[in-house]
Amino acid sequence: MYADPAGKTSVSWYFNEQGTDVMVYTSPYCDFASNKLPQGKCNITGIVKRYNKKWEFIIRSIDDVEEL
Repeated sequence: MYADPAGKTSVSWYFNEQGTDVMVYTSPYCDFASNKLPQGKCNITGIVKRYNKKWEFIIRSIDDVEEL
């Protein structure tokens, strides 16, 4: 799942983009928290920011994820 809405726990998961691990952060309060994570390649649109000296990617809505 993107997050844990029942336990109200955020989830950080990682993907590798050209040799760099990028953390994706998802809040348990988002509308798509209980959706399954995509498997395989996908296009993701969102917000990239620095957090604790690492890159973090935030998905704004489920429409930002396009499974290929």
